[in-house]
Amino acid sequence: MIVKVAKLDKSIKSSFKRLTEYITNEQVESDINIRNIGAWIEPDDIYDINDLDLFIEDVESVQSMSNAKSDKTYHLIVSFGVDERPDIETLKNISNELIESLGFKDHQRLSVIHDDTDNLHMHIAINKINPEKYTIHEPFRDYKILSEKAKELEIKYNLNQTHSNDKTNENTCSAANDIDSRPTQISFKSYVSSIDLSNCHSWQDFHNTLKENGVEYCKYGSGAVFKDLKDKKINVKASAVKREYSLNSLEKKYGKFEPSKSLNNIQNSYQRYQDLSLKEQYDFINTNRKIKSKQEKQVVKNEYMDAAKYSGEMIDNLSRMAGGGELDRLLIKMYKKTQAKARLEQLREERQQEIKKINDKYKYYTYDAWLQRQALTNEKAELALKNIKESRINYIKGDFKELKNSALKITKNGTYILNNKLKAASNSIFLTPKYNNIKKAVETLKDNNIIPDTINGTDKFKAKIIDIIAANDLDITFKDDEINQKISAAKILKQDNLISYINERNSKIVNFAKFDGKEQGYIYQGYFKYNDKFFLKFKSNVNNTVYIKEPVKEDYTLLKQYKKGDTVSVNTPIKDSYDIECFVNEKEKTRITFKELSSPDNSYIRISTKEYNGQKFYLYKKDNDNSIYVSKTYLVKEKEQQKTNDKNKGIER
Repeated sequence: MIVKVAKLDKSIKSSFKRLTEYITNEQVESDINIRNIGAWIEPDDIYDINDLDLFIEDVESVQSMSNAKSDKTYHLIVSFGVDERPDIETLKNISNELIESLGFKDHQRLSVIHDDTDNLHMHIAINKINPEKYTIHEPFRDYKILSEKAKELEIKYNLNQTHSNDKTNENTCSAANDIDSRPTQISFKSYVSSIDLSNCHSWQDFHNTLKENGVEYCKYGSGAVFKDLKDKKINVKASAVKREYSLNSLEKKYGKFEPSKSLNNIQNSYQRYQDLSLKEQYDFINTNRKIKSKQEKQVVKNEYMDAAKYSGEMIDNLSRMAGGGELDRLLIKMYKKTQAKARLEQLREERQQEIKKINDKYKYYTYDAWLQRQALTNEKAELALKNIKESRINYIKGDFKELKNSALKITKNGTYILNNKLKAASNSIFLTPKYNNIKKAVETLKDNNIIPDTINGTDKFKAKIIDIIAANDLDITFKDDEINQKISAAKILKQDNLISYINERNSKIVNFAKFDGKEQGYIYQGYFKYNDKFFLKFKSNVNNTVYIKEPVKEDYTLLKQYKKGDTVSVNTPIKDSYDIECFVNEKEKTRITFKELSSPDNSYIRISTKEYNGQKFYLYKKDNDNSIYVSKTYLVKEKEQQKTNDKNKGIER
């Protein structure tokens, strides 16, 4: 059950007559759902529903007797779940108990039941002016009163408990409940509405398309809902997505409802966050938490100010009513001061309690604490939390006080935020076991000529640092000799790997030569045309040499019985050909060879990155040079380096 107060803009005053005309207007939406299924007037000792016009005149007459400047009509809406259909007697009891809790027991009111949507709901139009005293009644913190009363009524009348404490505490960050209020996120309703169902011509077409998108359509009470197949707790009323998706509308289109028999696989699924990193998710939730908390506190503050003002006005009226002499006026003044002080103290205490509840509801969680809760169901959050924990035990130890001079920021606990976003302290650089973070750290040591003490952390972390120093051939020395020995050994291994990689690649490069007929067998590779003449290609069975031969008559006869890739024995006559020499020389000039990049400069262009024996190598080329140069180090060109430096310094070019 959901209870809410319909409030107009402050600049607009509601009309009791206009409201009653709206809620009693008969509209037939379908053969099943009829707008008005019940209405009654309270108190019922004078009028019944047949005297509606007289009742409205009486209400307007009572309202005209009050000089109150605020809105004189109160509009309450009570909505029930799609599977809930309380009888009229129960609805009357619910209406009366809500009215009494708000302090409107003796006030004139009209209740009307509507059944024109998937949810049965009740409108209650209330005259806020007391028909005997002609004073206006403004319920103080009505949202709080209605929420508490709704919880009580849900239990009493066995209704869906939408106001239970358990549900409100499901999420660790309450702001996360309001999905549509957060930017760069998508509600389940929006996700379902984005699914193209226009090409469906039957119930099973409809179910198949939905299942491919991870959604299920099923009956719920007299209506229907869309459910998320991965999390059945996530659902939305069908007609709330689009009116055409209501059960009644789809049965008119496809016939009587059929449950899903789809065997289709789920190809897409609902994701609350759209391509956001964990930190971005946390930041958005935290920002929204602050906004919601501030808004609700402002409501409490405004209500407190209004109540305090109203209390003061009541005491002022009491003072003006006093007659008699000077003593009477003095006594009234003292009474006014005492009453005002007591009332304000009471209001302050109530305000503090409400503020405390809001603070508890929108409790702040650190990023670590938020990750811990997310990690229960989110693998990315679990990994991020693991990295954070490892960064607290994985660090390079040494004297890093001089890094303080170039730090972008120094936190309260003395941590330096460096221009490459690394965190350091006077005696350590904290790291997650990510390649880029470690590389940044060792480059920071090199650039600042710092000799660190040692490496603290897991064996895997230590090995990764040593590997990166060796792979990039960085001249980093530790005070810990054991680490230096491991770095030296790793550098030798990396150098051996580099030479092995170059030799292996060169061994696979094809060489071209004139056919010499010295081998027992060749791999036949067919004919090709060069300078308008046809030539034969045979690959050596021993090495990567391709032999070129000008065909003679015997070759045509011999090769008729073979296809490309066959091994053949060729002992036919060899013709000398100038064109063959030209072709071989041309291929020799353009032949690519692999070399070690020993003296890098900015004229080399990186073309690729390769991995060999678990080690990364960077491949470079140079203008007018057919060689491919292999390096263990990633070369940053001048322009790229300048761009990186500018970015770190916050300069935009």
